[in-house]
Amino acid sequence: GATVNKSYFPYEYFDSLEKLTYTEFPRYVEFYSSLKGRNTLEPSPEETLSVEEQLAANHTGNGNLTDEQISAVGNFRYQHLRQMFYEKGWTFGDFLAYYNNRDVEPFLEAVENMVEYYEVRGVDIFKEAISGITNCFMISIRKHIVLSGKICLSCNY
Repeated sequence: GATVNKSYFPYEYFDSLEKLTYTEFPRYVEFYSSLKGRNTLEPSPEETLSVEEQLAANHTGNGNLTDEQISAVGNFRYQHLRQMFYEKGWTFGDFLAYYNNRDVEPFLEAVENMVEYYEVRGVDIFKEAISGITNCFMISIRKHIVLSGKICLSCNY
């Protein structure tokens, strides 16, 4: 698995580009998502907590979290992000950049791990995967050309 986790973002709070220059960290309630129906800082039932989050919630890792424990984890995450925001002297735009990077880093780490796994087995996953995708794409394009008749079929493209 990835060693870096995604972060949390107040999606509905970010409603204007002007906020990118703000030097105040959004309040806890600003992390509420009407799409998820909960605060994004608060863990979902299926989410695995870090050791630090389990300690903050006084949770052993077994069984469901109580409402109080869910709030404790959300508050722990909020305080961590808030502290980082102020220690680094960020603007909200800097926080957005951090969030975007944290969103991508676990994916990149997973891809690197997958490449390494297959590389020792003599498989270049990008060559194999891209070749297959390219082949399917070219077949689709060729079918479209034949059906539309808009490109010269004697070109073999």
